Amino acid sequence: MSTIDKLVLSLILCSVVTVQAEELLVYTFDDQSPAVSSVSAYLEASDVDFADTSFAPNRSFLLGNPAPGVLANASGTELKARLPAEALSFNTYIGFKVSPDKHYEIDLACFKVDAQGLNGALGEAGSTTEYAFGLYSSVDGWKSTADMIGKSQSITFTSTEGGHIQGGFTTLTFNIESLPNLDSDIEFRLYIWVPETGGSTPNNNRRLSLDNIILDGSVSPKL
Repeated sequence: MSTIDKLVLSLILCSVVTVQAEELLVYTFDDQSPAVSSVSAYLEASDVDFADTSFAPNRSFLLGNPAPGVLANASGTELKARLPAEALSFNTYIGFKVSPDKHYEIDLACFKVDAQGLNGALGEAGSTTEYAFGLYSSVDGWKSTADMIGKSQSITFTSTEGGHIQGGFTTLTFNIESLPNLDSDIEFRLYIWVPETGGSTPNNNRRLSLDNIILDGSVSPKL
């Protein structure tokens, strides 16, 4: 191999960059705002859309990881869906849009959110609530549960005593590597339903708090 060939090969090898997943955007709901808290270069992100869930930022000491977070009651007028198909029908979701700048594309890795079940003042010891979550994107849509990315996930909270009790946060991680690299807008929707409740706590005192919505992946120039 000639000196020139070696130089060319060296330049080619040096130009190969391994792209690792990083936090593309984060929603922490600081200052009780639905706006994105941090976003990678070459990306833009919308405010969080709380749709018909009645979620709203709340600064209570019981909410947020750390506070503030967002809260909704698991009642028939707020988190009213009891099945994944009902969640789609009732628009029981929170979501956001992310857009790469011109000449850039997004390689997606995972979607993460912190979730916590808790009781309000009328919570009773021994009451159990399950909260379930299904992730969808505008790539495949959300016409049916068959469009869900992977499988649904859930958390369960059982109160150990009456009154205001919190269950502690669990980080839910959805693998989204199956989505194609994207050079245009994409919308994510996290649909939520409450499949099971037990005990004597009123539904409007069964509550769900969310915080720290994170999208992981990488952004690179479009080839």
